[in-house]
Amino acid sequence: MWSYLSGAAAASPRTEMMIGTEFVTQKVPRAKPVTAPGWSGALIVGAFKIVIGVQSYGFWQGPVYPNATTDHNAEVVDQTCGETGCLFNIQDDPSEYVNLAASNPSKLGELMARFVELNKTAFEAPRAGCFTKSSPKCAADIEACTAKVEELGNFYGPYAP
Repeated sequence: MWSYLSGAAAASPRTEMMIGTEFVTQKVPRAKPVTAPGWSGALIVGAFKIVIGVQSYGFWQGPVYPNATTDHNAEVVDQTCGETGCLFNIQDDPSEYVNLAASNPSKLGELMARFVELNKTAFEAPRAGCFTKSSPKCAADIEACTAKVEELGNFYGPYAP
């Protein structure tokens, strides 16, 4: 990205960005129960963005947030796009008001396939069961993380306890 950010390249070398991916189960604390556990996340490819699953605090914010311009009555604690996903053209509709999933099923399918492909390489740190710093699993996790930070010269990177 540096060549683009520094002005040496006219176009960004990045054409897609995985925003997040997580497997949501009923065990994950949520404001309301998850009725259809599965993948939750988002992917941007060019002008399009696919949103999958449950998105916490999915609501439109005011021009400056948080302040009085946001209508908190419109907040939806857990907004769902389900397993089939929501599709948005974020260049034409940057606020994501118009879900194009029904009107553009081919683009939805294309982005869903790419999400599935990229999701195969997702890494989640092994933190299950690490709820308090005093637990043995958490102590091993912190020890492994600290060792990796030292190994990488004070930078974070993937590690395993």
